[in-house]
Amino acid sequence: MFLRRLFSSAHGRSSNDSGFQVFREASKKANWDRTAIIDPSTTLTYGNVVRSVARLAATPRMQQVAPGDRVAFLLPRKSSYVIAQWTTWTRRAIAVPLCTSHPPQELAHVVADSRPRLVLFAPEFKHKIDETRNDDRVAALAGTVDFVEWSGDGDDAVVAANETGALDSQTPPLDKEGGALIIYTSGTTGKPKGVLTTYKNIEAQVASLLDAWRWVKDDKILLVLPLHHVHGVINVVTCALAAGATLEMAPEKLSPKGMWDRFAQGGLTLFMAVPTIYARLLEYYDSCNEEEQKKMRDSCKQFRLMVSGSAALPQPLFEKWEKVSGHRLLERYGMTEIGMALGNRYDGEREPGRVGVPFPNVQVKLDQETGELFVKGPQVFKEYWGNQVATKKAFDADGWFATGDVAAKGGPNDTWQILGRASVDIIKSGGYKLSALTIERELLGIPGVMDVAVLGVPDEIWGERVGAVVVYSGGVKAGQEAAVAKLLQEQLKTRLAKYEIPSVFHFCEQIPRNAMLKVIKKAIQFQQSVERTRSSPLIPQ
Repeated sequence: MFLRRLFSSAHGRSSNDSGFQVFREASKKANWDRTAIIDPSTTLTYGNVVRSVARLAATPRMQQVAPGDRVAFLLPRKSSYVIAQWTTWTRRAIAVPLCTSHPPQELAHVVADSRPRLVLFAPEFKHKIDETRNDDRVAALAGTVDFVEWSGDGDDAVVAANETGALDSQTPPLDKEGGALIIYTSGTTGKPKGVLTTYKNIEAQVASLLDAWRWVKDDKILLVLPLHHVHGVINVVTCALAAGATLEMAPEKLSPKGMWDRFAQGGLTLFMAVPTIYARLLEYYDSCNEEEQKKMRDSCKQFRLMVSGSAALPQPLFEKWEKVSGHRLLERYGMTEIGMALGNRYDGEREPGRVGVPFPNVQVKLDQETGELFVKGPQVFKEYWGNQVATKKAFDADGWFATGDVAAKGGPNDTWQILGRASVDIIKSGGYKLSALTIERELLGIPGVMDVAVLGVPDEIWGERVGAVVVYSGGVKAGQEAAVAKLLQEQLKTRLAKYEIPSVFHFCEQIPRNAMLKVIKKAIQFQQSVERTRSSPLIPQ
């Protein structure tokens, strides 16, 4: 009885309470013997997932979580992530996934801003959590948030005793207009904002993708993306499990060789990644002999669909991937606030440099003066968490969301093209959207940095690299640039995520500014670059 309440409708307690459709396939006992999740350490059937969620939901700490409460979790790319997320949703609470690569300073901002009732963390992240708790912003929450170490195992202390009695507890009714997920984005000003999506928003996002990409139970997808970003959280994890398909979670760090080796094992039907990952796969392919390359080409025949997103896909990369794999990558456009808005058709022409047409139930329009793209539909987020000013600013008078991206419609198939950000202060690198202003602020906090400008430097692999123009106290002598750059990078490791740290530096005496003292970034030319290495991890961490 408890499992039925947990994963299906909540007995018609309200007209808006028809059950969370993401759980639909998992709730069917006919599917319980089907494989749901494969990770580096375990394989779970849908029945295993349901029972694991039931055990965690039955614990005293989870029973204290009420609808609308936030549950944050710092967990690796394993089945424990899904268990924590789904358990949060059975409590009708709001899931707040934390980025495992973020330093304590950034984790503290998310925890302090979202004010969770509970924070679950894996043992390997205890040191990060300890430092996060020592941050003054988080310390101020003492007594209102529980930090619980959890390995994700059924025998763990948090999934404890008295399970049988607790299973008789009531499952809260579901209000689909209530919050379900907060994902933090990089803002162009200030700290990242929390994007609150509702249960209804998530259902709309997932239903649209299941239809457009023709998901079926026999699909099997390999997850290689981070789990604090909508690309991995919704497009891969949630869609796969909502379809009753199999989700295979790759190890946290995976080399290009490891990726091709997994392809060679077969059994996969879908693959989704950022352009950087496809570029790294091709780099490794080029380094192999003819026999190895043939095996790689053959391994791509198993896929029915390969998708690229989160950053612009360069046309040379599109064409080379097609030549090697036989697949024309399906490029799509979306963002945390709107889910997926535009995409090339599954069975239509996939045009390089273009992102297709609106997904089902998505409306789009252009501001005729600025060219900015606006989006409307049931998948669009509810609000920026705790930030009414930013929320109001993000929508026009008719409820259309302003994306901040400039777009155009045309071409032989009347499809959409994203021309770039309306602002130059967002850097798109390896699938991430990074705030230049946040990075500038952290650099300015380092002794010796007098002035700085951060911007994206075009790169064939990453889309853009993070570049910094720095005015350094006393200047930097010729031949010492690399040493000073390394010093700055080391100091930033405790302040920023790895992918936010500049990899390209230029030192100068003065940064160009206009009459209003704003940096003229278009006037900046970089003269130093950083060589790429094949030993770099394939998957952004």
